[in-house]
Amino acid sequence: MNMYSNRNARFAAVSAFIFCLSAHADEYDFEVGVTIGQSEADTTTVSFPAPINSTATTSADADRFDLRGTWFYSGLSDGKGPKTRAAFVDRASRVSLSYSRLDQSSSVVLSGGGIPPVESNASIDLSGYFVDLRHVWKDSGWFGIVGIGRAELDGDFSNGSITSTSNSDANAYSLGIGKYLAETTAVDLRLVTQDSGSSTASGISVNVSHLAPLGNTWMFGADAGLTKTDTAGDGDVYNIRGSLYPNTDVDFGLSFERRDEGSGIDSESFELFAGWFISGNTRVHASYREDTGDAGLSAESDSTGFEVGISSRF
Repeated sequence: MNMYSNRNARFAAVSAFIFCLSAHADEYDFEVGVTIGQSEADTTTVSFPAPINSTATTSADADRFDLRGTWFYSGLSDGKGPKTRAAFVDRASRVSLSYSRLDQSSSVVLSGGGIPPVESNASIDLSGYFVDLRHVWKDSGWFGIVGIGRAELDGDFSNGSITSTSNSDANAYSLGIGKYLAETTAVDLRLVTQDSGSSTASGISVNVSHLAPLGNTWMFGADAGLTKTDTAGDGDVYNIRGSLYPNTDVDFGLSFERRDEGSGIDSESFELFAGWFISGNTRVHASYREDTGDAGLSAESDSTGFEVGISSRF
């Protein structure tokens, strides 16, 4: 390919990108969405030392429900690139309220150690309430992030004729600042604190988001983050998410997360996701997730889950 062909190819790619960023725009002030999901998990824990080795095998099923509402108090235009990334590209300021609920049933069978197998059961209800704000100064590209959340857990446990209940709650706070380094590239720094009873955990995270053309018509998005925490000893959380957009209405991709805890417990998760704006303002989406955990010779866990949801702007 000669110099002029290369120049024409680059010109076509840039022209397509500009076209995507300047397509017909619809204006919105609000977005609401609901998501439901299910998951299954199995965990095996081995207790030492010998000769009283015992194994605890846990099986759990969970149902999840999420409800989210967002107010774009400076307005939102979706004519700049993929519709699902409209808030990012348009540099829209927003306030979001969300509620989540997880209902989990599990059973634990303890065997070995020279005793007959013993089974216990648990039922856990976990509710969460969250408020987060992202304010963008469009001209300078700076933005601020504030978040407040609360989680409440109610548990019922049984072991034969013995029953018990447990209640706990936790609060989480986040504060961050970020900057658009280019039209569709941004980085932010966040401080996160969580308190539960007499214990407090904190962390700091760095996150990067980028959106760019891929060929003449496609686009791709990349989001990556690193979090340093002091939960259960010093730990690291790495996550990366890659998205493809064949047009402004469709998106799909893959995400990966790894948690390295200071206590020696490591876990990884993979998620496949896809979404489609079935109309100008309504999107349906689905995802499938697998999680694995490992604590050396003492424990291992596997879980799978899926979610489906719908959201609408107006």
